[in-house]
Amino acid sequence: MISQSSRKSFGTLAIFAGSPSADVKGAQIMRKLKADSQEPMSFVGLGGEKMVAEGLSKNYGDLSQFMDKPFYPYKNFHRHYIEVPLHPLMAPLHYQEYKMRHQLKNNGFFQELGATQPEAFLVLGNEFFMEKLFKNISAEYEDRKEVKPACFMLDKTVINQENSFKEYVDHYLYSLPLEPVNWQYFKFPSTFVGSQGAYEALHWLSESPTLFLAKEYHMETAEEKVQHVRRAFRDNQAISEEQTLVFVGAGNTKAEILYSVELALDSVKELSKRPVLNNQAMSNFKCVVSVEKELAWVVEDMLAEREEQVIMVTTPEDKWKAMCGSDMALAISGDIVNECAALHL
Repeated sequence: MISQSSRKSFGTLAIFAGSPSADVKGAQIMRKLKADSQEPMSFVGLGGEKMVAEGLSKNYGDLSQFMDKPFYPYKNFHRHYIEVPLHPLMAPLHYQEYKMRHQLKNNGFFQELGATQPEAFLVLGNEFFMEKLFKNISAEYEDRKEVKPACFMLDKTVINQENSFKEYVDHYLYSLPLEPVNWQYFKFPSTFVGSQGAYEALHWLSESPTLFLAKEYHMETAEEKVQHVRRAFRDNQAISEEQTLVFVGAGNTKAEILYSVELALDSVKELSKRPVLNNQAMSNFKCVVSVEKELAWVVEDMLAEREEQVIMVTTPEDKWKAMCGSDMALAISGDIVNECAALHL
């Protein structure tokens, strides 16, 4: 979907993931850009294993040095607090990002801009780190007396993005179609690109073998298909309609999975103890955990030390079937939330 918002092919794209979890999104974008480009493409920047596998030929930093997801308290309420370097909540993050910028510098990113000659920059989330990175990039081009290529940023929402950010970023790509409440608020030059996860989930649902015809009521048609998949999934897993199935979107890094799965299992156990549910046995609650195949071992090792019986799904199609079959969801990823919403969970 990102590539559809771009009018031309880029020979070399500098792409930067703002967190370890953004490595998946970066790899998806690179794969799509290569498929849609009429010319060979090359990539440089900052990414993880998945982006390297998709062709990130020059990786100038260790993405694992970032937090799994960037955390910025008070982001839209007390923005000036965030900019105070010694603020107790923000100091560790500022120091972490400071080290990453120095890592990029020490590994030659800025010095090699003349050799790599990226035709555009694309950054994925973590706007506070990226803003400082763009300041460094802008200064490098000014010193070279060269025109800086177009800079794009992909994030959840463009709401509350300040006018001053236009000094560094030319265009914002956002996945949540939210508008400023007051029409007089500044709106950053931007394009709504939607959620890749929701798009893929709905595409899968529309391509499923069972066909329902409706000329006008598309939501009702989708709901019928969801219910059809739900019954098939629960029958296959021997889950009755009296049982409550909880879908757990566990994330895409080891740290996220360890945190989210333990939290989900403990939460379900506590839920079963609520007085209003005193007639419900723990056996009436089940969890289905979605993880990537290469990280399934993390969940398996955790479950070896616990008594809960958990269903694990490791492919996109099985993940979407599990969403259709579930009654509620606990998701650590915004993309997973969008997929759940698309499948009426």
